[in-house]
Amino acid sequence: MSNSFHPNPIYYQQHRQPGQMAAYLLGMGPTPPLTQPEIAVATANRMLNNMPSEPANDVGEENIDPQLHNQQVYQVEPPLMGRIMTCIPVNNNATKDIEIEVDITLQDFLSCMCANMGLDPQTAQLGWKAPNDVKQGLARQLATEDNLKTAFHDLLKMKHSVCRMREVVMCIIHTNPCPVEELKKKTDGNCTTNFSYREELQIVQEKLSEKPNEHITLGLEVVMLWAQKLKDNPEVDHECIIPPNCLSLDHLHKRKCRASGKKTGTNPTAQPIHVNITNNPLAGSTSANLFSYASHGAKCTISYSSDDDTDSKSLSISDVLAEIHVRYAKLNFPQYEDILANKGIVYAESAMDFDKDFYLELGIPEGAIRPFMKGINCVLHHERKGKKCAKLDDKENQQRPREESVEL
Repeated sequence: MSNSFHPNPIYYQQHRQPGQMAAYLLGMGPTPPLTQPEIAVATANRMLNNMPSEPANDVGEENIDPQLHNQQVYQVEPPLMGRIMTCIPVNNNATKDIEIEVDITLQDFLSCMCANMGLDPQTAQLGWKAPNDVKQGLARQLATEDNLKTAFHDLLKMKHSVCRMREVVMCIIHTNPCPVEELKKKTDGNCTTNFSYREELQIVQEKLSEKPNEHITLGLEVVMLWAQKLKDNPEVDHECIIPPNCLSLDHLHKRKCRASGKKTGTNPTAQPIHVNITNNPLAGSTSANLFSYASHGAKCTISYSSDDDTDSKSLSISDVLAEIHVRYAKLNFPQYEDILANKGIVYAESAMDFDKDFYLELGIPEGAIRPFMKGINCVLHHERKGKKCAKLDDKENQQRPREESVEL
């Protein structure tokens, strides 16, 4: 009996025939058969993707309880291993770093954190933030074991990430701090409890409250100064009849004069004067010429301008027209001097108060009005700028210390 099984040689071939794939890609041939290496690679990829290599056989599953199909297969997670750096706020300005094992329990974790923060574990509520969390955002809770495990899991994931750019730190947050109590206002108007010399202040107030017939009203500052003197100097009269020397204006004035007299000898702003005595005899007019010699060579600029232009000398329209004529010679602006004078425009400032239509009515061509007004504006601007520079130069000359040489 002859064997009727003939294996397909194409299925088991190791290599394709030359030109089969090229003909398929060019649309000139059928799909080439798969080779054994391609079949092995496809099977391995299918197994890696957790997909069955063959269709499921539903014949043997008819007698299985349908509830078993809906049961989920829970995978046992491996225990967390590693250490996490925690940042604990000690006070408003300082923090403390502690490295914690991730397999710690919630109770031990909270006890450790509260001990370093000086909090009561029974009432304190803690949270945490990751380095990439928003500072103004809410803190994540640490109320249950699951919260702690989730926090450690996320931090370890960030710590082992390839894209990590900064150090992974668990920042501990106190989520229920005690509210700051508002400072109670003192009912005592004198605020005697705020001073180290409150006893002396009470003595002064009691002694001065009698108010004799003739007295001088003293303010609170003077009374406080008197009480301070009672504390600093035991020789001061505690009956508050004679005020201490610090309240005597005569003594203060004398001390001020003596202090000011000492400073005048070493005043750094004093201008040194060098007196050069020559062989010439001293004339009677020497004292009269001292001021002329002293002021000789000093830079001085006379400025007639003030803060406003009312005291400054106005520019005549003829001078302005002559200056504009230098730039626009063909327009011959000096010919309009009489026309402007008839309308009372004899100064440059008056020319800026009128518009284009006014000058058209005077007979000035329309094309010459714009250069005319622009030229007047430029002249006035340069005039104001020059006066301002003169003011600054004069002020510098007055403030600049200089050495004066006087020859006698």
